[in-house]
Amino acid sequence: METLKLTIYSDYVCPWCYQGQGAVEKLSQNYPVEVNWMPYYLRPDTPTEGIELMAQLAEQFARGNELQERIRENLKGIGYEF
Repeated sequence: METLKLTIYSDYVCPWCYQGQGAVEKLSQNYPVEVNWMPYYLRPDTPTEGIELMAQLAEQFARGNELQERIRENLKGIGYEF
């Protein structure tokens, strides 16, 4: 089978990107995959000391707790913990 070549633009602190990384890892268990990870900064203005994720999500999305639970369930489905 021919190797699947992927170029993925991802923000390493984005929970949705983290979920996508898990999906790619599962894909690579069944198919030959060559991945080229490229940075995509969702918040390039983030201070070097970082920010508290849940506070940022609550600010960005009025329903922060609901979003947190969705992320947790999605990641659990691919064997990741949030």
